[in-house]
Amino acid sequence: MTSKNNILFFGANKDSPAYKFYYESFSKIKNYNLDTDLDFDKINNDFYKFIFLHTGYKKKFNLNFLKCKSKLVLVEPRTGHYNEIEKFDFLIVNSFDSRLFFSKYKKPSLIYPPLHEHQNFGNKNKDYSRIRLVYHGNDKHISIFKEKLKFILNNLKIEKKIELHLIYNVEKKKLKFFDKIHNTNVFHHQYSEDVISEVLCKADIGIVPQLLPENRNFLKIFSFLKSIKYFNELKNEYVLRYKENSNIGRHLIFAQFKVPIVTEPTISSILLLNDDFKDFIAYNKYDWLNSITRLIEDKNLAKNFGNHLYDKWKNNFTHDLLNNKLLNEIEKLNEDNKLS
Repeated sequence: MTSKNNILFFGANKDSPAYKFYYESFSKIKNYNLDTDLDFDKINNDFYKFIFLHTGYKKKFNLNFLKCKSKLVLVEPRTGHYNEIEKFDFLIVNSFDSRLFFSKYKKPSLIYPPLHEHQNFGNKNKDYSRIRLVYHGNDKHISIFKEKLKFILNNLKIEKKIELHLIYNVEKKKLKFFDKIHNTNVFHHQYSEDVISEVLCKADIGIVPQLLPENRNFLKIFSFLKSIKYFNELKNEYVLRYKENSNIGRHLIFAQFKVPIVTEPTISSILLLNDDFKDFIAYNKYDWLNSITRLIEDKNLAKNFGNHLYDKWKNNFTHDLLNNKLLNEIEKLNEDNKLS
């Protein structure tokens, strides 16, 4: 057997959306065969040039053994990997935020957001008599965002009928707190790639909340009060809290359909929008309301914003582009080995 053109991509949870997204994109890596099933005979016989391990792998593998057999690539590092990152040769991180979070390990890395590529990019039988606001993702972000969203919907001063489309795992838990809002029809869609295509073809504005609420329980407050002589949170300050794996995957889905978005100030979202459209990074409920109102009222601005996002995706984040960058980076690992 030979390791010339073979990659093992293993994750313990093959049903997770992120694993499926990465499997879809890694399957397109040129000149390599991708395996996803464990075959220790192949590993023992040096069949794989690279072994990609996705989040949740660690109960399955002896990393010291694997490191002797192949170059190890960690896909989407998380805090649970702290004690093992040193054993990997390369990191595939899902965002600039994540790269910074794990920078102390000084590992070579590539920013590679997890996303599905859609083939249908045009508006499909769009009804211009109404405004469609769309969210897609897990129920956590939209649940956290519910009070701001209620405020926005109750204060949009427009004559057109508003539709709110929520795409998430409805079968697991249906969110009912948006169903009785003035002048708004709410639609709950079970998440699937076909549903994403169908709904986003008709969308006007994408909603991409990312921040998490402050964790100020009693113990946190007590600790804060103890340290107040060193740090005092003033009235003109606010706290941004988000996960180490915050990324622009959801942004880039809207981008494929040229849908303008309003989002929150994580590092990745700020880098994506640049100066031209930074006004659509919102923090408080008034920012959100003003940004959405502006996109509704200025159709040319909304169109230009959607085109900007599409160009960002097309020129930087297609699977082919990311895979070419990935191959260039990881094949250097073997070249460096030969030189050392």
